[in-house]
Amino acid sequence: MRSGPRFGVTLVTVTLAPPCQLAQDKAEWVVGVRPPFPPCHVSVMKAPERERLLPRSIRLALCSLHVILLAWSGSSEAGQSSPGAEGEAVRLAEIAVKEIEAGELVAAIDSLDLAIEADPEYWAAWYQKGRALGLLEQFPESRDALLRAAELNPGHGHTHRLAAVAASRAEDYETAWDQAIRASLAGQDMNQMFVDMFYKSPPPDDFEVRIKAATVFVTSAQTDEIDALAELPYNSNPESGGSGTISGRPDYPMGADRVNEYAADIMRLERSFRSVLSDSPFFGVVLNPQWAQYILIISIDELGQRAPVRLNGYVRLYEVVSEEAVWFRSIELRDITAQASTHGELARLVNLMSLWLRKEQEGQ
Repeated sequence: MRSGPRFGVTLVTVTLAPPCQLAQDKAEWVVGVRPPFPPCHVSVMKAPERERLLPRSIRLALCSLHVILLAWSGSSEAGQSSPGAEGEAVRLAEIAVKEIEAGELVAAIDSLDLAIEADPEYWAAWYQKGRALGLLEQFPESRDALLRAAELNPGHGHTHRLAAVAASRAEDYETAWDQAIRASLAGQDMNQMFVDMFYKSPPPDDFEVRIKAATVFVTSAQTDEIDALAELPYNSNPESGGSGTISGRPDYPMGADRVNEYAADIMRLERSFRSVLSDSPFFGVVLNPQWAQYILIISIDELGQRAPVRLNGYVRLYEVVSEEAVWFRSIELRDITAQASTHGELARLVNLMSLWLRKEQEGQ
């Protein structure tokens, strides 16, 4: 007989905005992200150390990166829409939100199906479809739509949260636990849902590991752009065996035109990195850099001139507290437009990063 949940983890929350209702009723679905669909909708901050601001050097670098990403995405907020999102899909999704608010749920789903047809990668259309289906209590279908939205925008806390609720209502508890953990790492207050699910289904065997996962904010940049703004300390290079403090700018800056030409593919690369990190039990993805323990920066040195589009650069993991690059690897992708092969290389890098993190944790 169970006496109650014993997770061994204390999650301290600081409310920043009115939280969504955790009760399994329509209130959970009514509270959604409104247009223009920002990349992160989080109502709570889940750890006390995240109450402080990022160190100044990292803030400066990320401000620059934000401007760069705005130019790449052409949106009012970086990551707001999926790579290549068409204006028609955005317009239809905004109509659907008004239809949801008016209670016209069937019409909203029709509008969202048209939005998805216009752009299958527009995550917000899938997210809103999941909301509408949830309000209709079609929970298996709602779960599937929300899982697709989460796949297209890993780390979006409210998407993971609603996916967990829909999966739980569909009695798919394996998915519910997985999405609830991802939502918690992304900043959502999932404590009550963890308690509720404990009495329905046991948590996964790796729950204790996953709920303590290191949180990572992922971004990409042309190497000289970030190094010119903030010469962040760099303290180890596992590939060269050297150590020390090194900073500087590359000798081969890449023109902005090359980056802009493949902006959508670079954003897909970033999304793939978030996806692979989310699948690791040792990492959680956040879409707000102020809530991250680590900042992972894909530094782009070179992009190929023609297909296949080769990418050369580095992956650097910065620890927010120390402001140091604590993990470093070169990255060479033969063709960034080939998502399958790219995903495999990123999985290899995340596996190496996981091994490094486990050794660091064991040494503490």
